[in-house]
Amino acid sequence: MVSQETPKMIRGAPRPLPDRRKGYTQRAKVGGHEVCLTTMEYEDGSLGGVLISLDKEGTAFRGLMSNFADAISISLQYGVPLGVLVENFRFTRFEPSGGVEGSTQVKMATSILDYIFHELAVHYLPGTTTPSKVPDGGSTSGGEVVTLRPSTPK
Repeated sequence: MVSQETPKMIRGAPRPLPDRRKGYTQRAKVGGHEVCLTTMEYEDGSLGGVLISLDKEGTAFRGLMSNFADAISISLQYGVPLGVLVENFRFTRFEPSGGVEGSTQVKMATSILDYIFHELAVHYLPGTTTPSKVPDGGSTSGGEVVTLRPSTPK
């Protein structure tokens, strides 16, 4: 199970993001569909929010992904650990899926959500591994589990 320490918070009170934020933007293609993930960080470098934008998808799917990004951000600001979100949304299956281009650490994804949560885990949860086998036994590459060193977003 992936875990992350969360700062002490008052129940029901969000931890607001600073007015001037750090983070990174990662452009990638999942199954040929372009995804742009932008992160927003607190002063301590922990994740506080995300933005997700898509290029080729219809307006309904783009709107749904944008609203889902808002839900992720609200969850993080109310103290839900990133590890809980990662455990719940990695390996979500729907199209588009397939090879990932543009990410140095995530090479296959079972959906856009799978890609996003693998990307966030690698960058914000130290010691996270990106398996090359999906849970039902289907292989996404050579069959081994690849342990990745988290990179530090600039």
